Amino acid sequence: MLSSFLKKHGFDTLITLTGKDALTFFNKDNFDIILTDIMLPDITSDRVISTIKKSDKNALIIVMSDTDSKDSVIHLLKLGAIDCICKPVNPDILVNKINVFLELQMHRKTLEASIDETKTSLAIKDKLLFKTDAIYRNVFDNISVGISLINSEMQVIDINQKMKEWNFEFKLETSPHCFEVYNYPPKKTICENCPVVKCFQDGNTHEEIMLKNTKKGTFYFKITACPIKDETGRITNVIELLEDVTEQEKKKAELEEHLNEVKSKLKTTLRESLDQMVGISPKMQNVYKQIEQFAETDLTILIQGETGTGKELAALAIHNLSHRKKERFIPVQCGALPETLLESNLFGYVKGAFTGAITEKPGLLECGNKGTIFLDEIELASDKMQSALLRVLENKDFFPIGSTIPKKIDVKIIVACNENLEKMVSENKFREDLYYRITGGIILLPPLKERKEDIPILANSFFSQVKKQNNNTFSFSPKSLHLLQKYNWPGNIRELKNLVFSLSATSQNSLIRAVDLPDKIKNYEEINLPLLSFAEQEKQLLQKALDYTLNNKTEAARILGIARKTIYELIKKHKL
Repeated sequence: MLSSFLKKHGFDTLITLTGKDALTFFNKDNFDIILTDIMLPDITSDRVISTIKKSDKNALIIVMSDTDSKDSVIHLLKLGAIDCICKPVNPDILVNKINVFLELQMHRKTLEASIDETKTSLAIKDKLLFKTDAIYRNVFDNISVGISLINSEMQVIDINQKMKEWNFEFKLETSPHCFEVYNYPPKKTICENCPVVKCFQDGNTHEEIMLKNTKKGTFYFKITACPIKDETGRITNVIELLEDVTEQEKKKAELEEHLNEVKSKLKTTLRESLDQMVGISPKMQNVYKQIEQFAETDLTILIQGETGTGKELAALAIHNLSHRKKERFIPVQCGALPETLLESNLFGYVKGAFTGAITEKPGLLECGNKGTIFLDEIELASDKMQSALLRVLENKDFFPIGSTIPKKIDVKIIVACNENLEKMVSENKFREDLYYRITGGIILLPPLKERKEDIPILANSFFSQVKKQNNNTFSFSPKSLHLLQKYNWPGNIRELKNLVFSLSATSQNSLIRAVDLPDKIKNYEEINLPLLSFAEQEKQLLQKALDYTLNNKTEAARILGIARKTIYELIKKHKL
């Protein structure tokens, strides 16, 4: 169709289907202009262009491309093409371009014939290109991007009409520097990261996104600097292309702001999910990281820790941070029920499965489908129960009691234990195959005696719960806090919580003193306990709170249970 259209407009055409055929015909005959597709079946269009230009540096080549990206256009122009047309091609526009380029070619030949062959300076040819021919000027001024020509002294030789639209105007005879022309008010020094400077330095094309102030306002420009070299390879000038990308940069900034909001919300969600797990000690920070990592997977997680260390809270935090957070979280105490009752509660039963089973009852596994099942005290599960759990983990299904038809489930299982399961496996007290199935991830919750710096924060958290219930405010005296941190807490966090609630119910004063504490705490002695002054403890606790909150004073004050004003006073007091 394109060939027929060109013939109607007086052009003789020759069509080839491959790049190699095109090169063969080009070597045999003379052609005024070559029109090639960017995608050829045998060789690349780059090879066709470069081969033709080696044979005839003045050959006129137009490339038809699927894209009009600046990078692609610059690449083709550097190879030697005179233009790049985006498909589908508009025949009328193509004919106009061919006529313009043929006329340009005629003018070029006329100019070259009249110029002395000894005048080989590329700078002279550049000026002739930009100034002596009205047709070249028309092309130069009507291109969609701003163009300027800059010499090695960083002086602007010429600019096109697009540059003038942005008020980058100047008197040509003054030859001002580019940093004076392209900034308002004018600068006196070269701009930082100037692509033109880089281009003169290494001879390569450089790009930068730069913010420019003009008389019309502030714009973001994509600046591309391309070198112009003479026959010896010396860089004589640089062509600078400016494209207004203000809208794209604004959208990019809006997107980055949106992403930051999403990140902030995710961080808030994480903090809310871990809110009931209080602590700034290094061991608890590691636990928080593990919870966040394991929440992103459907691995079966084993949470190990002494009684009262908060294993169920950790399991709930994993659930709340996972994609299952909108589904049910079902805790099951494996050691609280007899084997038969645990089995029926967990797997359910069908009608007639046993005496009294007058209707079908779904089990907790089925009720928790798509959600999370937390199996506490897994070490107390019987051999039969361990075998059934192994099937659930391996096959993702189970048999209700009395049924021969398995039920498929999609559930995340988290298990917890108070004992050393690995030791129980070595003593044949726990199935080895089940152990490896439930240890996709392991979280070790530290006992309270290994995170004593968290005791004041935990106590304050429990006092806050008391205040919500009865609006009474309590706190520990410095000496009582010292005794609490000295004690070894065999019952861990649960023991501390019970103590706080008990003292809140019986104390007549809002300040709980050392004398109010139980004898076992007052009289507890620990060998080689390093004693710190209250001021030293206060400083360490404050520093850890600030480190934990990334120096956020408001959040640190909230964690420590003190006023924001107080935390500034303490920072000044301890010179932090």
